[in-house]
Amino acid sequence: MMADEEEASSARLFYRCGKCNTLYNFMENAEKCCQVTTTPPSASGIVTITKTEILDNDCSPNYIPSRHDMWSQENTETLMKIIKNNYNCLKSKGEKRHEVWNHITEEMRKTMPGITRKQVASKWKNVKEKFRKYEEKKFKNQKVQRPDYFDIIGTFLEGRQQDQVVECGMEDVLKHDQHTPSQEQEPEKVYAKLLKQTIEENKKGKKTASKRQQDQTTLQNHLDEEEQQQEEGREADYPFTQSPPTKKSSRRIYSAEVEQTLVLFLKETKRHNTEVEFHNTQIRLLFEKIATSMEVKNKLLKEVIEKENVMET
Repeated sequence: MMADEEEASSARLFYRCGKCNTLYNFMENAEKCCQVTTTPPSASGIVTITKTEILDNDCSPNYIPSRHDMWSQENTETLMKIIKNNYNCLKSKGEKRHEVWNHITEEMRKTMPGITRKQVASKWKNVKEKFRKYEEKKFKNQKVQRPDYFDIIGTFLEGRQQDQVVECGMEDVLKHDQHTPSQEQEPEKVYAKLLKQTIEENKKGKKTASKRQQDQTTLQNHLDEEEQQQEEGREADYPFTQSPPTKKSSRRIYSAEVEQTLVLFLKETKRHNTEVEFHNTQIRLLFEKIATSMEVKNKLLKEVIEKENVMET
């Protein structure tokens, strides 16, 4: 910590939250962390930021604004637009992928000064997870609210066409930002696209159980690949940080398989019950038609007999 303070004093003022001890390069970012009061700069050149309590009509007297307010709706939409313009290049690997993320971070700093690459990548990961859960709930016909920036995500996540790795450098990134045609920005098929296709084909009765299982495997492999690329990016940024092994990915795959199997079982059961109900309705209508025909026949026969009796008399 002493080394950080000496470096800060030699460069410029830094701002530190008095409660969470987070350092910021700019006062604007510190104010987004919380409502603050500032103390005079110390000899190390660090200004301490202290949280203050705020009264609000909808909150308790001890309400303190949360730090996620920095990602407003406008800032989130800005990030989605930048990622949309560079999404093809994010499929690169190694150093080129790092360059793309650095470029995205620099673009975001025009709107959010002091934002770090780790914060940008973390926000994108959270948004993708939120979008995945939204598509799952929509697939199950559950009531769910759709954020406005999902319209931006849908333009490049729901329209994927090929599963390929795009090799590009910073020159390609700039081209994507300026005048890349929309057709070139559409990558391979993704979760939302296959979910929508699955619903349509299930309604038509064209998709078999093996085909559905193959699509689920494709979706899961795609999600695992993106998560692995995110992990590789974090390891490259922090090479001296040793992260302990985790079973999060395997647990998520198992949970997703169980959930998807249950959903398919319920859908097949519902389809079977619908077919049985349809056949029962058809049989009931046929019986009603037969009964009506018999009544008409008996009525005609009765009229014929009455006419014959009249003629005899």
